[in-house]
Amino acid sequence: MVAVQNAPTYVLNLPDLTFTSEETYNRKAKFDLLFSFYEDGPQIKGALIYDSNLFEDDTINLMVRRFMNLLKSAVSNMQQPVSSLSMLGADEIGGVTVEDFPEIGLDQQDLENLILELSEETTYSKPV
Repeated sequence: MVAVQNAPTYVLNLPDLTFTSEETYNRKAKFDLLFSFYEDGPQIKGALIYDSNLFEDDTINLMVRRFMNLLKSAVSNMQQPVSSLSMLGADEIGGVTVEDFPEIGLDQQDLENLILELSEETTYSKPV
């Protein structure tokens, strides 16, 4: 699930009483996986909350890295189509480029998608 909290916060003042919002942290996940974002002045901040019985820390760290790569790819050229965004980091691609396989005729995005699919197949075929 993805949640974006962008409602303005207000301070409620009554005679001799003031209400303000307070940040809280619930250590129990209500969903299997939740990306939660909120506005903090000019910044957008976020948290990833997950059920630790379902996900390993390494898997979550990989998701966060790939999400950050996706965001960086999106803001690097805001005119590019979503289909051309990259989730893989240079360490995951391993320096492989389309020039390494000229006979296949892939563009860089197709190559990255292929690497991503192969890594997913390997993950699913060898569960922990």
